[in-house]
Amino acid sequence: MNPRRGTGSTLRMALVGAAFATACDSAIIPALPGPYDFRLAVYGTDGRARPRTFHWDRGAVVPVYVVHEQSGAGDLRQAFRRAARAWRSAAVFGEVRLRETTDLGEARAVLRWHDAAGVLSTPMTCVGPVTGAASTLGCLNDPRDALRTWPRRDGEPSQVIYRVVIRRTDDQELLERLVIHEMGHVLGILSHSPDPSDIMWAGPDLPPAPTARDRSTFRSLYMTPVDLPVELPYPGE
Repeated sequence: MNPRRGTGSTLRMALVGAAFATACDSAIIPALPGPYDFRLAVYGTDGRARPRTFHWDRGAVVPVYVVHEQSGAGDLRQAFRRAARAWRSAAVFGEVRLRETTDLGEARAVLRWHDAAGVLSTPMTCVGPVTGAASTLGCLNDPRDALRTWPRRDGEPSQVIYRVVIRRTDDQELLERLVIHEMGHVLGILSHSPDPSDIMWAGPDLPPAPTARDRSTFRSLYMTPVDLPVELPYPGE
């Protein structure tokens, strides 16, 4: 995934639309615009890119540990709660949802300011530059065919797959849009929309919520088999 400028997003793991209608007088769910590519381009040792799909089990609840700090910047916890509501609304068939956790041991993702004290160790293979306003970082194993968990600084077992970092801003509206975008990556949309009107576009001026095309992509993702599994634990744990 390429770095984004402005609202930037980097995923350093290098990382069928359906219309539903019912008969007679039943409610009709309108058709959504076609999805964009949600897969991660994983580059092998031969230099070739292989598109891979990751998502959580259908119906899963993904715990996110928010490193919240009182500061002059925006409210990161409030931004996460808005993101959780936005993607829950997008998951109209109950594909998956996010929730905040205060237990780092159960967390599958960590959300923090870029300059906050880290709760995860930083393996060289998992580090990517934060060149824009935000980034979602993950790790691949050595064969580059599975995701690995991040090791914790305290040496305790980890289930964390993604570390999300946000540059500090006192613009709460911008912060909330950034976090919605990054949580889209956490939920499995590991590419970017080519359309600047979508929340998963890789540029500035993000919309306030997932669009119809984002929702179509989200549903299509969760109808697609996973071929990028999670391998536990991280080496050395």
